[in-house]
Amino acid sequence: MLNHQIEFSKAIAEIYKPISGRVSDPDSVIPEGNPEGIQACEEYENIVRELQATLTPELEMIQARVIGPADELLTVIKMVQKVTLKRSHKQLDYDRRRATLKKIQDKKEKSLKDEKALYKAENEVEQATQEFNYFNDLLKEELPRLFALEREFIRPLFQSFYYMQLNVFYTLHEKMQSIDIGYFDLTLDIEDAFERKRGDIREATEALAITHFKTTGAKNKPALKYGSNQRLLEGRKSTSSATASQPSPSKALPPQQLANPSTPPPREDKRTTSSKTRRRPTPPRY
Repeated sequence: MLNHQIEFSKAIAEIYKPISGRVSDPDSVIPEGNPEGIQACEEYENIVRELQATLTPELEMIQARVIGPADELLTVIKMVQKVTLKRSHKQLDYDRRRATLKKIQDKKEKSLKDEKALYKAENEVEQATQEFNYFNDLLKEELPRLFALEREFIRPLFQSFYYMQLNVFYTLHEKMQSIDIGYFDLTLDIEDAFERKRGDIREATEALAITHFKTTGAKNKPALKYGSNQRLLEGRKSTSSATASQPSPSKALPPQQLANPSTPPPREDKRTTSSKTRRRPTPPRY
C-alpha cells in the first residue's frame, strides 16, 4: 500500500512538470511547472518513506507470526486434499470391479473361460474393497480431528493479526493526522478543497473551441470539383446526339436485300477497286 502511495506521488509530480519547446534545441526548452505542487509531492513521498521505516518491524512481525504459520497450514491442507483425491480414485476402481463381477455372475450359462474370469474378478473386487475402505476409514477418522486442531490453530492467529493490524492503522492515522504540508488545507472538506484549488480551470477549458468539436452522424458525399458534373452532362448529350445522327440499318441496305433479308449483300469487285486505287507511276526526272 505504501509503495503505491509513493508511485502515485511520483506520477502527480510528473504531471506538474510540463516542458515546452524542442528536445533537440535545449535553449528553447521552457519549464512551465507548478513548483508548489512538486514540492508538496516530494514532502508527501518523504512522509510515506518514514512511515515505511516505522512500520517495518510491525510488518515483519505479521509475516513471522501470522503469514508464515498460515502458509504451513495450507501445506498440510494440500496433503489432505491429495489423500481425498486418492480415496476418490479408489472408489472409482471399486465400483468398476463390482460392475465387472456382477456382469459375469448374471450369465446363466458359464463356460470354463467365464469361470476363470469370475475367479479373477472376485479377487480384484476384494482387493479394491480393502484399498477403498482403508482411505475411506482414514478420512472419516482423522478429518474431524484435523478440523478441531485447525480451529484451535486459527483462533490465536486471528487474535494476533487483529492487534497487529490495529497497531499499524493507529500508526498510520497518527502520522497522517500530523501532516503539515502548506500546499494542502486539511481543515476543509475534500470536495470544498478540490473546488477551491480548481478555480476557473473548468470554465477556461470549456472556452476552448477544440473541446466543443462535433462531427455529424452521416458522411456527406464529396462534391465534384472543377465543373466535372457539367462536363459529365455535356458528354452524355453529345453521345445521345451522335447516336441519333447515325442512319438506321434499314436505310443503309440495298433494295434487293430489303425485299429479301436472307439475300446476302452484293460483293464489290476487287479488280475494279484495285484499278481505281492503283496509282500512276511517276515519270523520271532528267
